[in-house]
Amino acid sequence: MKKFFERKTKQIISPLGYEQRAQSEAVFRLMIDSVVGLAVLVIILSAISYFNDQEKLNSISAFRSVIISATSSPDGTIISSQKALTFAQGGSFAAIDLQEWTNVSENCFTFDSSLTSTKVSNSGKRIEFLQGLQIKAHARCITDYGCDILDKEGCCMQCIITFGKEPEMP
Repeated sequence: MKKFFERKTKQIISPLGYEQRAQSEAVFRLMIDSVVGLAVLVIILSAISYFNDQEKLNSISAFRSVIISATSSPDGTIISSQKALTFAQGGSFAAIDLQEWTNVSENCFTFDSSLTSTKVSNSGKRIEFLQGLQIKAHARCITDYGCDILDKEGCCMQCIITFGKEPEMP
């Protein structure tokens, strides 16, 4: 009678054998662990993406500060970013962007770069980054005090913006 009671108890507790029950629990735990692992991976990748985006936004802000500083004191002084700035592949700047930042005519700005990872338009009024890079930006603005603003297309100041190398002095 004792053996019969033990068998019935085992069947009531677990209709599966102990080995089968352990295997099914292991599969269930593996599934839960993989879902938790995937969630952690998504959180980590999101954080990395967020910080990369923040770094690019901070770089644009620092570049804007360089341009504003150079146009505020157009005495020929070279203004450089304090650290290397991060620019995304496919990103670009145009002289019209700088005009919006400074209220100085777009005709006053010229981009220059000898880097193969950048492309400057023929007019020098636009620069495009062909690949993501970290580089210092420089700007130099000079005022032509004897110019007639009507002859200079609304600009008696010339600013050159370079990436990597400092602008050459006249």
